[in-house]
Amino acid sequence: MTARDAISLVEKRGVVAESALDDKRAARALRDHEDVLACRLAGGATTFVHRRLWPALVRLAPLLPADRLAQMRDGADVPFPDWVTKEVRAAARRLSDEEARAQLGRAFDSALAGAPVEEPPAGRRGR
Repeated sequence: MTARDAISLVEKRGVVAESALDDKRAARALRDHEDVLACRLAGGATTFVHRRLWPALVRLAPLLPADRLAQMRDGADVPFPDWVTKEVRAAARRLSDEEARAQLGRAFDSALAGAPVEEPPAGRRGR
């Protein structure tokens, strides 16, 4: 999987577990991409969240341990909410909890349970 493929995957799915990627270089590219948040959303496993879902994540942040929402960057995590922009905060305020939960779907349920986001690897989905 190329970096471009990985970014497209996160754009499409919204939330992708690192374990769904079969290339460490692609995961590294996601960590560095401005439209992708790398965090330990569920079960301490690295999870990639597309920018369009950041407001939903921020809206529901009080329900999760803050360390799960820290932005993973090369060598040092950026604590939550230090990485959250004014625009993302404003968008989060406009969402209801129900809307935010609907946007995040299974990923949020897994995060609440402390389990990793479960999904088949990108190249191994049922056809």
